[in-house]
Amino acid sequence: MHTPQTIVIIGLGDTCKGIANGLSNGNDRVLLCDEKYETAKSLANGLQEAYPYFDVEAINCSYEAVWEGDVIILALPCTLHQEVAEKIRAVANQKVVVTTHASLDALQQLLPNSKLVQAFDKVDPGAFYLPPSQRHSVDCTVTGNDQEAVKAVSSLVKTIGFNPVAHSNIEMA
Repeated sequence: MHTPQTIVIIGLGDTCKGIANGLSNGNDRVLLCDEKYETAKSLANGLQEAYPYFDVEAINCSYEAVWEGDVIILALPCTLHQEVAEKIRAVANQKVVVTTHASLDALQQLLPNSKLVQAFDKVDPGAFYLPPSQRHSVDCTVTGNDQEAVKAVSSLVKTIGFNPVAHSNIEMA
């Protein structure tokens, strides 16, 4: 049985919209956060209208959103990671943080006490809008240093409808 989580998505690009849309099939609570609060609110309202049982809302403060979140998805360009990391560092400790860009090492330096995972970076944003029956053929690589975090993100990838291809980069001492 799946225990519902709070998923925070920071950023409102195509990948964020696709992930949020895909999570509408699950039982998790989703918080959408962006500097443009009205845009986040509009997206949340549209998703709520399309999927009445979807627990989604906009929140205007990334610190508050991450404080509530179990999994944080940074669906924004690498150039904004440092700014966001500075805001959330204190409340992202021991939480799963997902980057949708190839910047795992740099992000680990910014959030040293978070469980970092890279996912969705090689998924075409249009794949999020494929019919669910076709999404399962889309592979989504999930990489990270924490096996449990990789497993948790792989589960989210499955909820969205993609085929998770998990890799743990656990270094041997």
